Amino acid sequence: MKVKGRCTACWGDLVLRGEEENGVVTGIKCCVCNKKLVGEDAANAYHRVLEEATNNVWKMSLGFPPTREDSPFVGKLFPHLPRQTEDDIRERIASKVEQRDSREWLTRKDFPLGTAAYLYLQARLFVAAVSDMYASTDEAVVRFRKAKTRDDPRHPEHDLNRRLGSTMTRGMMSAFACEMVMKAVSLTVDDEARKTHDLLCLYDHLPESSRQRLEFDFPDIRKVMQKGQHTFGEWRYFQSGKEKALKAIIDLDLEQSLGKAARVFLDEAKMVGLRGVVDMKARRDVTDHRDTKMAHYKYRATMKGAENPPKLV
Repeated sequence: MKVKGRCTACWGDLVLRGEEENGVVTGIKCCVCNKKLVGEDAANAYHRVLEEATNNVWKMSLGFPPTREDSPFVGKLFPHLPRQTEDDIRERIASKVEQRDSREWLTRKDFPLGTAAYLYLQARLFVAAVSDMYASTDEAVVRFRKAKTRDDPRHPEHDLNRRLGSTMTRGMMSAFACEMVMKAVSLTVDDEARKTHDLLCLYDHLPESSRQRLEFDFPDIRKVMQKGQHTFGEWRYFQSGKEKALKAIIDLDLEQSLGKAARVFLDEAKMVGLRGVVDMKARRDVTDHRDTKMAHYKYRATMKGAENPPKLV
């Protein structure tokens, strides 16, 4: 059983300080929203997270559901589950006689064994970029009324446009990441997924076990999917309902909730056995041209993915 720290506000990874030096945690900080605790507060929170995780492991081993306190940081449990072999998965795929309508469903004809992991990997890259460009409160577009007009040379209009674009980009990328991970999970577990951008539709067609774990980690996740169900599918085009589109791109709460949902979905993807990594290699060649040197860089990126779903009970 692996335990990884998570921030309940945004579901970002946690960084600990002081643990390796003297065995006492002196600081906890979220890598995404920068929420932090220091000193005694950090030490108490760390011990509480460990104690809660230990109790949940014991409860789950006895067949009881885990519980979680209302706190800023929690421990996400990743149990070591028995996994299906490649032969098991192929047999499962071959046993599906019913063929879905290709106009509404994605099946293993669209995503052969292993390729659902590339959806998961692509979503991971989007979420990593969103986390890196996460805006502070002062940068958030929700405060755009404080921006000066373009008549003021000290605060040109492009500052507002930049913040609008930043919020819109984070929201769209997070919504698209949610879509890709949900499709990847459905394909890995059920060998099919709805062919749609509608986040609520995709969520309601997830395996029941996945929805239970997701709602344990993020109780409002279905409400977020309902509120942002058309963020990428329709509202990315201003002409498709201008008022709704404009509200969607400046709704900071929705943008942050979609980002949190995307990170929770990535954890669920790991639970159902999705794996993905980008292996980047670089080579530099330097050539002399009399008094100058010229360097040529060559990069080779390799994507690797795998599906290892748990064995069916």
